[in-house]
Amino acid sequence: MATFLQKRLVPLFAKHRLLIIKLFEVAEISTIFIWGAGGYMLFNDFSGNFAWLYTVGTWFGSGALTLYILTLLPGIIKRLQFLPEYTMPIARILTIFRRHLGILMFLLVFVHLGFVFLLPRGLTGQLAVSKLNLEPGHYFGITAFIMLFPLWITSNDISFKLLGQIRNTIHRLTYVILFILFMHVSFYNRRWAVVMGVLFAVLILSLVKKYRSSRAVQQQTTQSISEETVSS
Repeated sequence: MATFLQKRLVPLFAKHRLLIIKLFEVAEISTIFIWGAGGYMLFNDFSGNFAWLYTVGTWFGSGALTLYILTLLPGIIKRLQFLPEYTMPIARILTIFRRHLGILMFLLVFVHLGFVFLLPRGLTGQLAVSKLNLEPGHYFGITAFIMLFPLWITSNDISFKLLGQIRNTIHRLTYVILFILFMHVSFYNRRWAVVMGVLFAVLILSLVKKYRSSRAVQQQTTQSISEETVSS
């Protein structure tokens, strides 16, 4: 199995990288179209029944969470090094497409926010600050969307070249966003709350392991320098 993943599956995805990226781009454009189509249908046939809109928006939210998890897995796998012969090939495949996974994830979040919150409230005149009546889960969801925006806007080659290390710092917000998303889904979906909670715990574990490994290497380097200084 490990040989198949390393020698067959990884080269296969790498070989068809451009084709798969094109499919991602089609999905991204389609997502934007769906947002516009949903708004158009509501404006032209407004009946006040938002049940179908909420259902579709929930589907998009679940899809966004799934893609978000996939964007986090490569880093977690590389830090934990758990069964690397099986997990590292998967991390390599996800890394190839992580940028487009993140872009599509944000667009799905945008549709989710529009279908379950913005469009229903906008059409019923409840977007005014005095009429919002936000639930706790709404605050976490909107905060997550706002924090995801800079990650989305910097997911391109131009930002990578212009911002350099600053871009990497911005993308570390994803660790905070994971906790905020966990809080958001905790108010609406118990299963997703468990999944995101476990993922957050595993993420923290991987970061702690990386920190300890870095400290061990640093201490070993310092000790080696000290021994060389003494011997000289």
